[in-house]
Amino acid sequence: MAIEIVGMGGARDRRSIPLATMLGTPIGNVRRDQRDPRSMRAAVKMLRKQCPTAVPRSMRSTYDCLGMIFASRRTCVGVEKNIGPVLRLILQEDGYLPVPSQDALSVGDVVVYKFGDSCDDSSISHVSMVVQNEPLFEGGSRQIMALSQWGADGEYYHRMDDVPLLLGKPAEFWTHRWMDQ
Repeated sequence: MAIEIVGMGGARDRRSIPLATMLGTPIGNVRRDQRDPRSMRAAVKMLRKQCPTAVPRSMRSTYDCLGMIFASRRTCVGVEKNIGPVLRLILQEDGYLPVPSQDALSVGDVVVYKFGDSCDDSSISHVSMVVQNEPLFEGGSRQIMALSQWGADGEYYHRMDDVPLLLGKPAEFWTHRWMDQ
């Protein structure tokens, strides 16, 4: 099943790079232009007010959240308005497994964000990668830190649940590591 945007992100698009799942299914993508540095600084200022735990990591705007995780920061994979189908394709064909709970998350695992309580893929809005899962105190809650690209506004380290409202809330967890199930 090839996912291709007519005129954008397909095999004949000069702004696209060769990208496929592990099973060989082509993944549409497009490289964006880098935004003006003044615009990026303004975005950081605004986003840090909304998300106080966010720490900028990179001010590149040429890739998106899917591109950061699944295409080594080289391109925008979510060139469609609904990123759910392409994310499901990648998770399935690259052999990802569901993680049963937040407590079982490990560094490198993927967090899928959704709008509302909908179970369908159209509510998928964002992905991040777990970079830390540490107990806050013995026997208590955990602090899960993530890394993600926030649209064209840069890449941020942040608490897993501290993202701009337009990116949704953590809803699913996936891993590429071996898990004893």
